[in-house]
Amino acid sequence: MSDDTPKRTLFKADNDWQHNACLNWASWDVYADGYKEAADRLVGTAMENRWLLDALIYPIVFLYRHWIELRLKEIISQGGVLIQEHHEAPMKHGLTELWDEARAVVMKIWPNADYTELSLVTAAIQEFNGVDPLSITFRYGRDRKGRLTLPGDITHINVRNLKEQMDKLALYLDGAAFGIDHMLGEIG
Repeated sequence: MSDDTPKRTLFKADNDWQHNACLNWASWDVYADGYKEAADRLVGTAMENRWLLDALIYPIVFLYRHWIELRLKEIISQGGVLIQEHHEAPMKHGLTELWDEARAVVMKIWPNADYTELSLVTAAIQEFNGVDPLSITFRYGRDRKGRLTLPGDITHINVRNLKEQMDKLALYLDGAAFGIDHMLGEIG
């Protein structure tokens, strides 16, 4: 470390190596899995400690949304490599737009995909995007103009149901991402 490099006290390794997280090797998958795992664990904490529900719902929903976004970008990027088309992850956050691209990749890889499942995934992603189109609804109570970010018709969210729905969505999105990864491993 040079003399002009600031001394870090927050972001550093320490002698108890078993608690040092390894960075800069992670794939889309590791990032996405981390957000989903964190959301799932917060749901468990909120269900065990119901007095925390009202505070934890915001990070829970944000973490699930970010997992969806990252998983879709992974499908687009890695799927693009597999089908030998453009494979840069889009630099946008709209879930519906990302799903449109990811669905096109999925359909090229698995042309006989179950349209019923695709419709269910589409509906879930559209609902999520409709409530949180810019990924700010559950990060901030108000937008830059001082307006409430949460739609007024949403007054309660059942965390058990939310997790169950995210687990259903994970079966499809994680399955597609893992399938693509497996196929890339076979040809690479």
